[in-house]
Amino acid sequence: MFDLSNLDFVQVDHLLMDTRYRVLQPFTDASGNRHVEGEEFLYRSANLNMTAKRLTLRVENAQCEKSEWLIVYEERGDGPRPGNLKAYFEDAGYVGVDPEVRKQEREAVIAAHPAGEPKGSQDAMGETRLNEVFALALRGEFDAAEALLKQVDEAQALGEHHVEKLGGWLMNSAFNARELKTARWFARKAMNQWQFWAACSSSGGEGAARSRYVERIRKELAGYL
Repeated sequence: MFDLSNLDFVQVDHLLMDTRYRVLQPFTDASGNRHVEGEEFLYRSANLNMTAKRLTLRVENAQCEKSEWLIVYEERGDGPRPGNLKAYFEDAGYVGVDPEVRKQEREAVIAAHPAGEPKGSQDAMGETRLNEVFALALRGEFDAAEALLKQVDEAQALGEHHVEKLGGWLMNSAFNARELKTARWFARKAMNQWQFWAACSSSGGEGAARSRYVERIRKELAGYL
């Protein structure tokens, strides 16, 4: 692993979807909510905005109430942030999700975002479909995962900064995959996505900066490539 403390690019630690975590030390999130040592939550998914340095963790409490923990961070600041989440959260056990519950969640999102709404409403649908991509890949259904991932990408379904968001999601999925074969699949997709991002630079200086990002990402994913 390279040192995250002096980099602009950061990643979410290896938080696993559908896994229960326990808070190790108290902190206050960006919404002003206080989280205490020993508090447990069920981690569902995350959204990482690298440009704004904002991390949103989607979680459920012991009463199955859903909430979002917004974390605004600086690499050298105090509190949880990509790169040090394991200092704040410990794995309390994988719990999984009933497939019927997942189906109901997908249907609820689809109902809330019918076709024809403005593009801004696509973000939630895009993230839901990426959850389906992740599930397909975990089951080894790579052709189906590939086809669905292509649809999400072609639709620019993650809204503003789609390319970076998708690259970050693919990278995080490689770290979260439980089998090496699946991790490698995500890692290759992540590298393709970030290389495309670098190629889209509008100037030589920006291209050089983006290429440095890509090399950092390549080093992070070296164990899977």
